[in-house]
Amino acid sequence: MIALNALGPAVALIAAHRLTAEHAGGKPWDAPGIRAALTACDGPLPDVMRAALIAAEDPSLHAPSVEAFRVRWQRPPAPAPAPRGVSCPEHRDHLVPCPVCRAEREAADPVDPAFVEALKAQVAEKARQLGGKR
Repeated sequence: MIALNALGPAVALIAAHRLTAEHAGGKPWDAPGIRAALTACDGPLPDVMRAALIAAEDPSLHAPSVEAFRVRWQRPPAPAPAPRGVSCPEHRDHLVPCPVCRAEREAADPVDPAFVEALKAQVAEKARQLGGKR
């Protein structure tokens, strides 16, 4: 539930966004309707606000509602992290995260030593310039 002290600015923001939304067609939502929808929502405040702002851009919604917000804040579950203690599919003698796979990824995009030296020279020159101005 949204804290009551945050409700006034939240309602004003959503109402203004509805009016300025490119696709909403300028059909305003009334403040009491926005307030009622926000107070009835039970999701985390950032998710509810994001959902309300997205809903405000939808021209098919004639009024704010909990359901209109809820379908926009529901997120698919995050993918499960790579399991530890499981063998690498390519290098069966190594566990995930596989050091061989990591080394292969890093070797595929090596850093050019000349580039590193050029960066060092630029940093040294900038340090000399800044040192003289103090």
